[in-house]
Amino acid sequence: MSYFASFVAYVKAKDWKQAYDQINGYNMAGMLSALREIGPLALRDMRAQMAIYDVWGGPNMERIRFAMDVVATLKVPAPPSWLPPDQVQDARDFLKRNAGSKPAGAAQKTIHLTLYWTRAALGETISSRLIQRAREILRDNLPTHELSVLPKRYEIAFDGEVLGQPDVENAIGMAEALVPQSANRLSVFFCRTTAAECSPGQTCASAPHGTTPQIRGRPYIFINVANPKSDSGTLLHEIGHAAGVQVRDSDENLKDLDDIMSYGANRSKIGFNMTNKLNAKGLFFVTAS
Repeated sequence: MSYFASFVAYVKAKDWKQAYDQINGYNMAGMLSALREIGPLALRDMRAQMAIYDVWGGPNMERIRFAMDVVATLKVPAPPSWLPPDQVQDARDFLKRNAGSKPAGAAQKTIHLTLYWTRAALGETISSRLIQRAREILRDNLPTHELSVLPKRYEIAFDGEVLGQPDVENAIGMAEALVPQSANRLSVFFCRTTAAECSPGQTCASAPHGTTPQIRGRPYIFINVANPKSDSGTLLHEIGHAAGVQVRDSDENLKDLDDIMSYGANRSKIGFNMTNKLNAKGLFFVTAS
């Protein structure tokens, strides 16, 4: 049995908290070997969860990120200033042992996200699964695209629920002041709202799972942690809206309730229209890899 069997088992089970806690306890040589053992796809999945578990008192994410970069690129990146020289040497030794290997294969296009949490959403338990499910559906339907989640947790000083456009604009202003590089990434806010979603002249619906308002011509995703949808497809659904897909604008008015842009109960497909939108030129948050 591999020394890293428990870590590999956590990764296969997508138990990311345990996976991060486990690998955090390895020395650098062990960390590099363990990350190589899980393979490039699982490595990308694990990295996409990094922002979720980058919390005070949690794993040393800078050290783990350094190891992930070594394994994914087969290069030694600039190390954190505090990282001991012997651990940097471990990375060089790892590369010597794996000379001739190829870097982990990359998708042709990357969807760039930055994640934010309002104070009312701290402690939520759905974000990890939403990211993972988005990656799974992309892999099964559109393997040319992958998610790149900025690997840091950003908490904004927004109290209470996000109930309307003034709240939305306030949250966005806080986020853009906090993360200057957000200009080239799609911002995703985990927030809380218990207000019903209403349209003029219509009966109020239940509190929304998510919404993607356009502010100054730019989309922003807001995920309501108080009302998760059971199929965990909300994040990818809202990415579709950010790309320009309307709810009833895809694949014969979405008669197929498995389409991610439908309101079906178990969505698992990406339709033709969303594929075209994500392949179109000009989306600020989608780049060639």
